[in-house]
Amino acid sequence: MNYHENNFKEIFDILDKNNGKIDSKYIDDIFYAYQITSGQGYFKTRIKAIFDYLEKHSNVIVCYFDYETSINNLQDLEDCFQKHDSTFKVGDLL
Repeated sequence: MNYHENNFKEIFDILDKNNGKIDSKYIDDIFYAYQITSGQGYFKTRIKAIFDYLEKHSNVIVCYFDYETSINNLQDLEDCFQKHDSTFKVGDLL
């Protein structure tokens, strides 16, 4: 398995194992990579895993320290991820 497949599989497996729940620390990590040029492949494959999980199961929950955010569609995903980076647009990745 190559680097990109490993990154995709790690996030998809976390979501699958936890019935769609993912800790916000993984999202923070993804957006840290988004902010640096060398992290773009990492960012895109991990976001793709979230897209694919959402498409297959129609619900992802991001768990923050004091609350959870339910994501049911791409607009919810964009709104949630803009909390991590205000420039994030789902359309840029489709």
